Amino acid sequence: MHLIALNIYTITNGYIKIMHMNRSSKLMLIIQALFLCMFTGLASEPLYRFHAITDVLPSLSISSIAQDSRGFLWFGTQGGLVMYNGNSYTTYSSVPFAENTLSSNLIQTMMMDANDILWIGTYAGLDRYDIATGTFTNYSIGNDVVVSLLKDSKGRLWAGTLGGLGCLNPGSDTFVVYKKEDSSRFIADNTVRNMYEDSEGNIFASTY
Repeated sequence: MHLIALNIYTITNGYIKIMHMNRSSKLMLIIQALFLCMFTGLASEPLYRFHAITDVLPSLSISSIAQDSRGFLWFGTQGGLVMYNGNSYTTYSSVPFAENTLSSNLIQTMMMDANDILWIGTYAGLDRYDIATGTFTNYSIGNDVVVSLLKDSKGRLWAGTLGGLGCLNPGSDTFVVYKKEDSSRFIADNTVRNMYEDSEGNIFASTY
């Protein structure tokens, strides 16, 4: 005669209740349940695969990415501005002495504004690109290496550079510049790497 220990259990409200089992069988069932839960959790994690884009970009140094209302992606690189429409890539390069062009191919930062206005911080100033009309407008902020951008709740555009903080008020074409050396428009340091506006409208600028 052989005695068989039956693995009899019920599941109630997500809990396993073990019934009429010897001690070793209970332990084995608990271990099996733990492994099942662990592997089920791992299997539910999404698997991401990253594919390198190397042969279609003017530079492999990419500093920023933005998306317009059509879903097209814009890449700021060290070799110009690149637009990807889902099928092909288009590169916008700086053309010396031309009017409707990038200030520089060296792009440090970008920000997509309302109505598909792309602000582009370069090593030779700030550019405003109207995607609908294909028009570039170039701005100078004193120090032309623009490394950070912020549009605040009042519609003002803030541009952090390596030589001060610029503010462009709505309707104006000229930046008001804050510098460490200017007592009337003082900022702790001229290198402004990032900015943030809190819920009360305060602007924080990170400097070094």
